[in-house]
Amino acid sequence: MTFIEVFNDLMSGNPVTRTEWIEDDDNRIVYYDPEIKSFVDRQTADQWETQCKFLCITHQDMSADDWEICEWGDDSLDITVT
Repeated sequence: MTFIEVFNDLMSGNPVTRTEWIEDDDNRIVYYDPEIKSFVDRQTADQWETQCKFLCITHQDMSADDWEICEWGDDSLDITVT
């Protein structure tokens, strides 16, 4: 999928990722948290998470076609890449 195709899901609070991020063992996902009105960028491989008013992606990320919409797991911190 392209970034444009996942943008509405991202802004609705659904987590998204790129295949490249998963293959690089980053296990990076990003999502928008409407409660705190910030983007959350989480890299589960290193167990870190940042919150920011801006989405930290590059032009290469925006032009990529390997975006995926993830699903929230039973625990709100568990995310499944589909």
